[in-house]
Amino acid sequence: MLEEYIPLCFAVDKLKTINGRKRFQKMIFLSKTACMPFDEIFEWNNFGPFSKELASEIDALCKMDFFNESYDGMEYQYALTKKGKEFLDKTADKEPDLYKKFERILSILDKYDTKNLEILSSIKFLEDRSYDLDYIKVFLDYTKGYTEKEVNIGKKEVDELFKSLKST
Repeated sequence: MLEEYIPLCFAVDKLKTINGRKRFQKMIFLSKTACMPFDEIFEWNNFGPFSKELASEIDALCKMDFFNESYDGMEYQYALTKKGKEFLDKTADKEPDLYKKFERILSILDKYDTKNLEILSSIKFLEDRSYDLDYIKVFLDYTKGYTEKEVNIGKKEVDELFKSLKST
């Protein structure tokens, strides 16, 4: 029944802490796009791809005391609690190869700052819906104020990121 929480607990455990709700959303979206088996549905929102289900699951994990959620005045931070670690230890070994791949994806994504994750996930979200690069540039300039240069760099990084993830 709690199996959908395993990958989220795994992500927080491997990263030690996830700083920011937006960062959490973008990392899971990009992981899902890289073929990790997440069921959450992502829709376009103010900051790019967003999942109501994921937000609810994170809240549920906090209420179940699997995550410690703190707020530093700027952003929320998530860390795995002792109870969350015990849950993960009992459940995460079901698919070791899948979780090795997920750990690799997380280590790559963790190198990006939140703004870059937002740009990358926005480009990937729009590409996956068959929008061409010219449309994406105009759309992201209009909705997010991203420059053509930022989108071009982001597109190159998305391509490199997914090329490296396929070799994982």
